[in-house]
Amino acid sequence: MFGNQIFAYLLATLVISIIYAFIGPFIAGVIAHLGILILVRGRSFFSTFKAITYGLIVMTGYGVLAYLIMSIMYLASPNSADISGFIIDIITIIGVVHMLIAETIGVSRYHSISKGKAFFGIILIPLIILIIFIAMGGFANYSIV
Repeated sequence: MFGNQIFAYLLATLVISIIYAFIGPFIAGVIAHLGILILVRGRSFFSTFKAITYGLIVMTGYGVLAYLIMSIMYLASPNSADISGFIIDIITIIGVVHMLIAETIGVSRYHSISKGKAFFGIILIPLIILIIFIAMGGFANYSIV
């Protein structure tokens, strides 16, 4: 019975991952495009979608790199969970910065706007959502310590 549960979990994870792989870039593109439309009269949604998708591909590369490093560290020393988690956090931060740079350059070129406006347009809607979340007490149940 346990083997069937693992298979069902893996199958569900695969289906959800495939759905997210197709829907995720469109959602990210819509969010970024709304921010750009608030700041400037940009070009088409497809121009924003291309730039955001290129950035997401960069982030996917960093995710694969983090997984490979984690796997190698686990094979070398199965008790290295603390240090591998730290390394993955660093790789993720580098990946997010690289993703934002790639998206900013892409949006800037496709929409013929400055890099500052492109960057602010990309982060505007997520920033508004974060501020609303914090204002509603979104992190009230979490402790820093």
